[in-house]
Amino acid sequence: MEETGMVSSVFFYGSLMVLLVCNIVVANGEDFPFGYANGTQDPSEWGHLHEEWKACLGYGHHQSPIQLNYTKQEIQKQFIPLNRAYNMSRITMINRYHDIMMRFENPYVGGFVHSGTNFYLRQLHWHKPSEHEINGEKFHVEMHMVHTSHDHKESAVIAFLYKLGSPDPFLAEVEKYIRNISGAEGQKIDAGMINPNDTIEQYHGYYRYLGSLTTPPCTEGVVWTVMQQVRSVSMEQVQMLINATPDFKDNARPIQNIDNRNIKVYQP
Repeated sequence: MEETGMVSSVFFYGSLMVLLVCNIVVANGEDFPFGYANGTQDPSEWGHLHEEWKACLGYGHHQSPIQLNYTKQEIQKQFIPLNRAYNMSRITMINRYHDIMMRFENPYVGGFVHSGTNFYLRQLHWHKPSEHEINGEKFHVEMHMVHTSHDHKESAVIAFLYKLGSPDPFLAEVEKYIRNISGAEGQKIDAGMINPNDTIEQYHGYYRYLGSLTTPPCTEGVVWTVMQQVRSVSMEQVQMLINATPDFKDNARPIQNIDNRNIKVYQP
């Protein structure tokens, strides 16, 4: 049976000895140019740009994002809470041209446990519009919290969907740093200390499926957790992200085939 598990002292303290690398960024195509607009570097061409990006062609049948369709959902009889726990961390804001990334410099920042594997938070970033859809509905923004196992061989992403409404408090917390690197590709800025616990909401219902990274190299085997609760973001905040980097006005990978994958749904 699938088990998310409890975040325990063993997770935070027993695993510290095996975390030797401090500043790890999940491989996501940063070393090579790629884009979203129609052309030689758009999503349909990613798999042809580099040998190591062939997974982007979808040969493995487990690509992301997907549509979270009610007809494909498997409601789980036993609710397993998504127990996340994080510590304070110094962060670096990076303008990657195609998005704005918040990198967590503390290797012991925390995370969650899934099927016996400890997943540690490495970075988070935003997409517009949302990459995942719910029954054909897209949302204005999607945030990805990217985690990896201690050896960086396994990845897990927690995704949040946003609709227009009141400002998002977490985004407001780092707004001044995003504005400071606006329009400056490759620029980095020390954004001080932040507690990722600010991203945790009270309602913990979520979708779970096995997919891939949504940017090159589109590596498969990624555990996806898409939170059911839709958050709100203001139009001003969306415009701030658009102004920050050229590709953000549309940096969502198109929906991929679900094939025979089941979408598990956990809800209280």
